[in-house]
Amino acid sequence: VDQVELADGRLLLREPAWPGGQQLAPLTLQLSGLDSRADAAPATLAMAGADARGAQVRIDGTLAVAARRAALQADVSALQLQPWLMPWQASLPVALIEGRLAVQARAELDETGVAVSDGAVQLDGLQLRPAQAAARSGLAPDRLSLRR
Repeated sequence: VDQVELADGRLLLREPAWPGGQQLAPLTLQLSGLDSRADAAPATLAMAGADARGAQVRIDGTLAVAARRAALQADVSALQLQPWLMPWQASLPVALIEGRLAVQARAELDETGVAVSDGAVQLDGLQLRPAQAAARSGLAPDRLSLRR
């Protein structure tokens, strides 16, 4: 993502492959108790929005500024994958024709990385085909398997 803009109740993400950008609107964001002192209690965060195709995104959690740590719960429903994956489509061995994603997950973020737990991922209506570049090179998979 080249640019992130937060204005007028919307979050706009710009990337050359997204001609008009991708946005969440209306977007609500509430951040309470933000404090950078080492002994401060974590701030609370609540964010909710929807994309142009009706996907719902909600993130709730806490942020500890001095400790550089966050604990978040993310819920995404009915996200149409194809528009969001467009910038990376050329690098994938398969072309995504259609598919919807739902995710529920908890994440802990700190300076060492991200740990995801208590999650569920659901894909509906997934339709793939070999990507043109992969098919020409002989690298396209003849089947796709997902393993836990």
